Amino acid sequence: MKNLFGAAVLIGVIALAWMYNVRARMPAPAEAAPKVSSQTTQPDASPNLTVVPVDPKSQAETVSAIGIVRSDAFAAVSARVPGRVTAILVHEGDAVAAGQMLARLDVADYKAQLAGAAAGVQAARAVWRKAIDGKRARAAEMDSAVLQAQSGLEMARLKVKQAEIGVPLGSEAARSDAQRAVQGVVQAEAGKDQAEIGLREARAALTRLEDLYAVGGVALVDVQTARTQVKVLESQLRRAEAALASAKAAAGPAESGVPLRARLTEEDLALARAGVRQAEEAVTLARRARTEALRVADRDIEAADAQVRQALAGQEQATVQIGTGTITAPIAGIVTDLTGKVGEFAQPGMALMHITGTGGRYLEVAVESSVAERLQKGTPLRGKLVGEADETTIATVDRVSPLVNSDNRTRTVRAELKGAATRLAVGTQVRVSVMVGGR
Repeated sequence: MKNLFGAAVLIGVIALAWMYNVRARMPAPAEAAPKVSSQTTQPDASPNLTVVPVDPKSQAETVSAIGIVRSDAFAAVSARVPGRVTAILVHEGDAVAAGQMLARLDVADYKAQLAGAAAGVQAARAVWRKAIDGKRARAAEMDSAVLQAQSGLEMARLKVKQAEIGVPLGSEAARSDAQRAVQGVVQAEAGKDQAEIGLREARAALTRLEDLYAVGGVALVDVQTARTQVKVLESQLRRAEAALASAKAAAGPAESGVPLRARLTEEDLALARAGVRQAEEAVTLARRARTEALRVADRDIEAADAQVRQALAGQEQATVQIGTGTITAPIAGIVTDLTGKVGEFAQPGMALMHITGTGGRYLEVAVESSVAERLQKGTPLRGKLVGEADETTIATVDRVSPLVNSDNRTRTVRAELKGAATRLAVGTQVRVSVMVGGR
């Protein structure tokens, strides 16, 4: 239409120029010949005319196009887990609210998985409790071993103290025993000497009494008494001699045993000190064994705890999968492109439908590239809405896409809706017209 208009204007201009040129070349009407001088004046040449071609793009024109109401809010609705569709609860074109249920999937398999996961959680917790109880029992056992080792150390230290006290006491006792043995020999010798003296006196007295009895100076009883006394003293002498021999026999070992007994007490002290070292090592080993046993028990607990967390994660996943069996609207809007059907197997990422939001609406218009490049931000788009008698500005140009559409001749114009047009539903088509001026 624009090209035809430009061509018509061009043809009109050329026709006017041609008519003007023809009239200029026509002769004037005949008149009485005036008297002229001998000099004849030649007529002027015809005027010069320049034909200027008219660029159609320099002329203002009105262009009409079809616009579609779009929305910035747009969401594809798909299943989050694989499953067979058991119900589609909306129809294409339905208005839905955010969170409204749109479809349901078969979750029987996920329920079975949830039951298995719950059983796994119970089993893992039982293993965890067993590990906790095992650590407590092991700790009690190792604590008892440590206490026993510590008790042995205390006993060994007590023996050392006793041995340390026994070293001087033993030496003193040995010397005391040796002194007593020597005194015993002295006493035994004195007793022997006394017995010898008493025996000599008794024998001398017996001799005198026997001599007197022979002359009738004493009675026989006196003689017999003296003889008995001699026998008693002889027995006493023998006992004294035996006691002396016994004392001498004891005195020798007692005197020679003093250094031996001192050496033995020193050895007892050394053995007691060695016992302390062994007891200290036993305590150290018991404590190390306790630490290692508890470390192993802690590793068992950590492994059991990891199993519990893994089982809980599986249970949570199964629960989430069951929850995702209900598909809801991510945004409020209008259901479009409803392709999901009951009985089909839905996969994540496979759209069952789309939701076009009711907010953020704008008008999208495809116009010729030659027109689009002459549009500016704010250029009004006029149209007539239902119920209105005249065209009004229903939108203004917001921006023009710099890219050519797939048809290689149009570009997309985004326009901001105005007035009553802001209430148009998404997807509504509106015929608009725009006045574009020359360049």
